[in-house]
Amino acid sequence: MQTIKVKSALSTELLVEFDVIKTIEISDTIISGGEGGFGKVYKCYTVNNSVCSVDQLIKILTPNRDIHRKGYETIQKLQKKLKIKNQEVRQNGTDSIIKEYSALKAVPQFSFIGMLNGEEVYGYSANNLNSLGFISFSEALDKSIIQHVGFDIKIPMIYHLIKAFDFLSSIFYIHADLKEDALFLNISTKECVIIDFDSGAVADSSNDQPTTLGSFQDWLAPEIMGQFGKSIREQQEINVNLNSDRWSITVAIFYLICSSHPFFMLKDTGLDTIKNYFLKYRWPYIDPNEDYFNKDNESFYNQFVSWYKQNISVEIKKIFETTFNDGYSNPAMRSLYGSWKYALQKIQNPPQIGVFASDKKIRINSDPVKLHWIVKYEEELILQPGNINVTGMDSYNVSPVTDTFYSLIAKNYCGEHKKELEIRVSKQPPEIIVFKSDEPIRIGAVPINLSWNVDNCSELILNPGNINVDGKTSVEVEPMIDTTYTLIAKNYFGFECQKSLFISISDQPPIIKEFKSDNPIRLNSNPIKLQWQVESAHRLILNPENIDVTNKTNVEVKPLGVTTYTLLAESFFGIKTEKSITINVSKDPPIIEKFEYEAIDLLDNIFKLSWEVIDAEHICILPFLGDISNKTEAEICLTDQNVFTLTAKTLFGVTASKTISLSMLFNITPSDSFFNKEPDDSILNLEINPEIFNQFKTQYHGSTKN
Repeated sequence: MQTIKVKSALSTELLVEFDVIKTIEISDTIISGGEGGFGKVYKCYTVNNSVCSVDQLIKILTPNRDIHRKGYETIQKLQKKLKIKNQEVRQNGTDSIIKEYSALKAVPQFSFIGMLNGEEVYGYSANNLNSLGFISFSEALDKSIIQHVGFDIKIPMIYHLIKAFDFLSSIFYIHADLKEDALFLNISTKECVIIDFDSGAVADSSNDQPTTLGSFQDWLAPEIMGQFGKSIREQQEINVNLNSDRWSITVAIFYLICSSHPFFMLKDTGLDTIKNYFLKYRWPYIDPNEDYFNKDNESFYNQFVSWYKQNISVEIKKIFETTFNDGYSNPAMRSLYGSWKYALQKIQNPPQIGVFASDKKIRINSDPVKLHWIVKYEEELILQPGNINVTGMDSYNVSPVTDTFYSLIAKNYCGEHKKELEIRVSKQPPEIIVFKSDEPIRIGAVPINLSWNVDNCSELILNPGNINVDGKTSVEVEPMIDTTYTLIAKNYFGFECQKSLFISISDQPPIIKEFKSDNPIRLNSNPIKLQWQVESAHRLILNPENIDVTNKTNVEVKPLGVTTYTLLAESFFGIKTEKSITINVSKDPPIIEKFEYEAIDLLDNIFKLSWEVIDAEHICILPFLGDISNKTEAEICLTDQNVFTLTAKTLFGVTASKTISLSMLFNITPSDSFFNKEPDDSILNLEINPEIFNQFKTQYHGSTKN
């Protein structure tokens, strides 16, 4: 591939994709038969790096200043006129100028100036007719294809060709180079298309005779042939006018009908030969004995004359004979395009719609309606509404949602035939046969099942919530408040019916059948067990402390004071009830059954205290010992007379106490030399408290006192 970098471009605005052109990728070589005097034709692969929606060919004009300048200017002038006409036909409801004039399928899509391989090039793009099913007229002649095509196909081709040239004439465009290779045919669609617009010219008025570069060929008008003189093999600048195309189009039509040039009976189509012919004869007649008669075509000529008399209509004969006889030397006598249209209409049957019917008159559901028809002599078939092109079809499915009139319009250049039919839609609304619930009241968390039976329904909505329940026969709902449910059934065409039902929610609170404790008074550290029986509760809360006891039937608590416990039961819908119970705690003090002492070492004043306490959570002895909750005895060493108090406290803060008063029995003070002398030499100085000593003589241990 090779890339053209576009410097400037002009779009004909037939396809949006060509509004802006930056790059064009083309084939490395020209297409078969793509080289001529005016340029070379390449296959287009992409425009702006995108594959085109319709295959394009790129014609690069011959790099000769006069040729590419004239050809490029002609193309751009034509484009500007085509743009105006294209806007006009679109405003009238036709897709594009190509739809209106099918013979113009190969008009320029865009023109450009760009750089290719370092050189400036001029060119334009046009639809690739081969990819659209067309073949060149020269190929159709060479392969004897056109010779086997009937009038029913040729006549529409001729009509479209005439219609296009009539339009081109109206905008003063002169093709000036109509020939076998400049026409393309599509037998199946009955179309004939023109190419090579760069070799033409755009006149300023109907009398203008602009110039263009041309090459000699035998479809040219006599006045153009005369400008070549003897240099028929050289490209020359020639003067052309609107009448020039009228000659060439008549030659082209004769070729389409008879597969030969109109002067096939002559040895050549040179000006001198034809001048001599017209001195004695009027076309198409000649004496085969004339020197300039083409003896090779004598048999064909004899058949042609007979066939011509019998098969060509009077109107077309008149056009041929007027143009080829009188118009040869007098261009103004050449038949106008309007004369051709009239002549063609005289030999063509108008379109006929024999049958236009449907498989059903009333659409009752989403199934489409099949429209079908039998039509003759149509070139184009349009279905309305929608402007749907159904040419070549014998049926079409439609899906109306309202009563609709359909029109089938058959067209050819002789006119049109129209038939209508109405397709109605069913007005019968759907039917809700049953709409019910499994329960009228929602008691708890279990959802409510709604079910239904519906007929003739295409859409099913459940409200509230605008829930689409198409294709379902039931649904579960979970209302939290009293709710009215409405089932809306619609048919395919918007007709509807509805039914409603009311679902209430239970306003009954849960039932607390029992709420009790295993003991009304907490006596000690053992917990109190609260237990209950509740029905229809969704949630259970125990207060104080807001404890969630849902799904439980008991709980242990450890109150340290008088506490009221409240069991709050709540239904699924927030309805509440409650019961309370008060738990007291014991006020009894602990029992100090024993608090006594025993002398362990009198000399060192060491005593042992012991005690027994019942129902005490905390026990302490002061001074010295502090918390002795986990003990039953302790040793102390007196340093002075001391009073020891045992205090016991229950879990609930009730206290009891007892005291013991102790004094030192011996107060021993060693002398300074006590530690420096031998023991046997030591003298112990003892001071004995007389009171304690007297007690000690009678009792060596004692008990508590209150």
